[in-house]
Amino acid sequence: MIDNDSSKFMRSIAAELGVTVVLPWMKQVAQNRPWVWQQDSAPCYVFNRSLVWLEEHCYDLVTKHQWPPGSPDLNLMDYFFWDVLENRTNRRPHTTKASLIASIKEHCTFMDREIVKKACGSFRTRIERVIEAEGSYVE
Repeated sequence: MIDNDSSKFMRSIAAELGVTVVLPWMKQVAQNRPWVWQQDSAPCYVFNRSLVWLEEHCYDLVTKHQWPPGSPDLNLMDYFFWDVLENRTNRRPHTTKASLIASIKEHCTFMDREIVKKACGSFRTRIERVIEAEGSYVE
């Protein structure tokens, strides 16, 4: 049964996804290497049950209090994904919402894995640059 409170519903979805999708995927990707979970302050992540689950299942956890607020330099979605996706989906004009959505889905589905790996590989360098800038914006 779906609760009328959308926040509670989202928390339950996030918890379920953590167990059935995220953790198995991370174990496969990490291959027994240590890994860190980075989170923001989205309600589904700061929900007490989510925090307990993360502490029990993650090798290490970077909480919202440890992460520079609003730092696009440390978020793969901000420093890589959205720019690439926008560039590719805007190569031709879209006259309908459906056309834009189809283009987004297509470009997400067929994004070159090597480009994504390269973006992920630059993460340590990005962290070092943000530390040198004392948490300030870097480019």
